[in-house]
Amino acid sequence: MKSDKEETMMTAKLINVEGSKIKIELTLERSRSMLDTEINIQKGLNEVGCIASKEALKYLDTDGSPLKIGEEIWKSKGEQPGVTFS
Repeated sequence: MKSDKEETMMTAKLINVEGSKIKIELTLERSRSMLDTEINIQKGLNEVGCIASKEALKYLDTDGSPLKIGEEIWKSKGEQPGVTFS
């Protein structure tokens, strides 16, 4: 039986950001178990989603200006020190 580290061996890596396009590479470890493979796919795609969301936030909130949604005005403090994305 494989260890937890071996079963979840995957890497999602930001390759390029050009304009509004983001290129992310995902490497997954296949398993002889379909369930383990599906779990690895899900974890890998979640990792890709975190990277894509981080880049989307950088792209969409460049100046920190307020957003108006209906009658509500939403404000951002911008990027704050100490906030990290994994």
